[in-house]
Amino acid sequence: MLENILQQTVLFKGIDNTDITCILEQSRHKRTKFTKGSLIAHAGDSIEDLIIILDGSLEGAMLDLAGNKLKIEQLNAPMLIAAAFVYGKKNKFPVNLMAKTDGELFRIEKRSFTKLLTSYDKLLINYLNIISNKAQFLSEKITFLSFKTIRQKLAFFLLKKGQETVTIQESQSALAELFGVTRPSLARTIGELSSLGIISWERKQVTIHNVTALQNILMD
Repeated sequence: MLENILQQTVLFKGIDNTDITCILEQSRHKRTKFTKGSLIAHAGDSIEDLIIILDGSLEGAMLDLAGNKLKIEQLNAPMLIAAAFVYGKKNKFPVNLMAKTDGELFRIEKRSFTKLLTSYDKLLINYLNIISNKAQFLSEKITFLSFKTIRQKLAFFLLKKGQETVTIQESQSALAELFGVTRPSLARTIGELSSLGIISWERKQVTIHNVTALQNILMD
């Protein structure tokens, strides 16, 4: 049931199914399917709808000046796509969006969504929170991209977790893609920090032994 899926999103959090049904009845919307490997949007394409992933997952990525792909974010159902870019002077997709799996999108026409925001306070508050959180994420991402060395990127990645023992969900290959580097280069850096006693890395468990040393790496 569509209402049940939407209720799981941050946008419709705290809104009951009856109100969601009313929202759907008042809006111009559609559902579209996508297949694994398909291009959902080019960076720079105009955003005409509010888009929610109903099923499947997408990857947001951009190319650096050398033509290397840099993964920015993975988007899994039921997440919103580029919610912070629906409005504004440059309401365009900031990155290329590729389908990681088969799936389905839910689109609400922008004009309809604007009217809904003026009619449902909870929807408006949820949307504002989404935009604020996205701005914080992008600010953090800009800081991350400003680091030039793999050591700095790895140190920032670990320190932002805020814990001495960190569980890494991503594989080293996925982390290398996130950092925009090769897997061997990342593995070599992990080995160097481990040999210096700054961290220990056992499978998906990382223990930070010297927080000050990681912080100093960011200052290099």
